[in-house]
Amino acid sequence: MITVSFAGGLGNQMFQYAFYMAQKHRKKDVKMDLSFYSTNHDHNGFELDKIFNILIDEAEEELKKKLKNEDNYFNRLKRKLGFKYRYYYQKSAIKFYEDAMIYDDGYMCGYWQSEKYFDMIKNEVKNIYNFPDIIDERNKSMESIIRRTNSVSVHVRRGDYIGLDDFNVIPELYYLDAVNYIKGKVTDPYFFVFSNDIEWCKRNIVVNNAMFIDYNKGKESFRDMQLMSLCKHHIIANSSFSWWGAWLGEKDNTITIAPNIWLKSCINGDIVPERWVRLG
Repeated sequence: MITVSFAGGLGNQMFQYAFYMAQKHRKKDVKMDLSFYSTNHDHNGFELDKIFNILIDEAEEELKKKLKNEDNYFNRLKRKLGFKYRYYYQKSAIKFYEDAMIYDDGYMCGYWQSEKYFDMIKNEVKNIYNFPDIIDERNKSMESIIRRTNSVSVHVRRGDYIGLDDFNVIPELYYLDAVNYIKGKVTDPYFFVFSNDIEWCKRNIVVNNAMFIDYNKGKESFRDMQLMSLCKHHIIANSSFSWWGAWLGEKDNTITIAPNIWLKSCINGDIVPERWVRLG
């Protein structure tokens, strides 16, 4: 049996569940471990069941404890030497490790932030991540504008990234270059800006035809991702949240722009698909 560990906010959970689905697709017995959320209350806790009606199939407590206890120095050394053992720890969140897909038994700990893990079932993943209908008036109005314009989502992640060692806070120049790139490719683009620091955006992303969305808070935060996914084109941050907004809304003619440096520790990972445009 494989047990997939879940941790982090909504975007991370979506990568982990897509990895979980890919393991099931390979006819493996797979369970989930959500114990992270019993002690960690950052973001909004585990959300996939509430937003997407995903059924939780969690491993039994004794099995989770047993597998976690195998994460020790000797087993980590064995894996460095090429031996396979029952606790798999992904070294970099944004790199694709092919050997992670060959296990039949063990505890899989990672973020699995690459579509290469689930490319074979991407239509199934898109069907699973089907947002609930928008019913409130503000978001319905925004949805209407997004659908009738050449809409471009712009996501700026600051706030919780500032001061973290490995996270590259994307500078203003990246967004200005990305906006100019879109203007050179798209007729009359309309920009929809999403951020956890919307005041910074209003001061620094000064463009015509822009709307700043700042009202989806708390348990309704996922509505920002939903609105992003409705846009025709995307300028994303180094954030799994806007990655999914862009990926779920992707069409044949979609332009998606991503930052060239995602993490300082792993500049050229596998998180940005080759068909997307890298800037910065």
